[in-house]
Amino acid sequence: MVFLQESILKVVAYFDVFDYPVTIEEIKFFLDQPCKDDELQTALYTLIEKRVLFSSGNFYSARNDHLIIIRRLEGNHSAKKEIRKARKVSAFLTWFPFIKGIAVSGSLSKSFAYKDSDLDFFIITNAGRLWLARFFFILFYRIISFTGMKGWFCLNYFIAENSPEIEEKNIYTATEIATLLPCHGSDVFKSFFETNNWAHDFFPNHLPKKYEGKNYSPKYSKRFTEWLLNNKFGDRLDTVIMHFYKRRWKKLSALNIFTEKGFQLGGMVVSKDVCKPFPQHFQQTILNRFENKFRMLKSKMTRGIPFEEAVLLKKPA
Repeated sequence: MVFLQESILKVVAYFDVFDYPVTIEEIKFFLDQPCKDDELQTALYTLIEKRVLFSSGNFYSARNDHLIIIRRLEGNHSAKKEIRKARKVSAFLTWFPFIKGIAVSGSLSKSFAYKDSDLDFFIITNAGRLWLARFFFILFYRIISFTGMKGWFCLNYFIAENSPEIEEKNIYTATEIATLLPCHGSDVFKSFFETNNWAHDFFPNHLPKKYEGKNYSPKYSKRFTEWLLNNKFGDRLDTVIMHFYKRRWKKLSALNIFTEKGFQLGGMVVSKDVCKPFPQHFQQTILNRFENKFRMLKSKMTRGIPFEEAVLLKKPA
């Protein structure tokens, strides 16, 4: 029972990093061990009786704060509209050459949106054409930069179809994989989820996705552009674009400037088949905060220390 309680605390601690209370269904979904419903309820109620966790309605949290529940409900309501928008945007993105798979990621994939939140997308491209795909998108992004729609098109994570495995294997990446909402490219996402089935080890109660995305027919302009660059010239051009951004981002990252969201300017992993933010920055910050919160909750469970005192035991890094 103690191990199950610790597993529950891990789920609650992780989402508490994002000020997000969870339901019992979500706790089971993200639990790191299989369990029966009655066992989960017993362990959860024990934690509530000990005031390690708090409950309000259908939600459970590490904090006795009704405001975060209101925040979640408002965010869930806003997400319904934003998800519809994201699906329309993803349908538009299928026009871009060499984009084979599109999925909603970030907070919206967890059914949460706040005022002026961005639409984050996870992109899978043709093999050997990742940087050309990104280049065509960046041209469009520059054109609309003054329209106020930049937040609709946040494509910060690109991988090529021939390199679908996510290298970093931790609770952060497993959560992102488990919550992806594919909108286009059922075949490439089927391969992606099969390759990254290691995420199932983190969440053994997680059921395989039933919705894997549609397959839009490529538009004539897309087929023509891909045919035009499906040669050695296209190979060289893709490589040239990659090296251009690699040099540019190296100079930017040397400035060591971070955005309000914790992303480093120029802090991108660059290879022929991957373009993504450095995992040691935003991702590692989330993992550090999660570990601190989990240790505090575990300390509260095992030693009965008041939560306010437990917070002082370990300040966040």
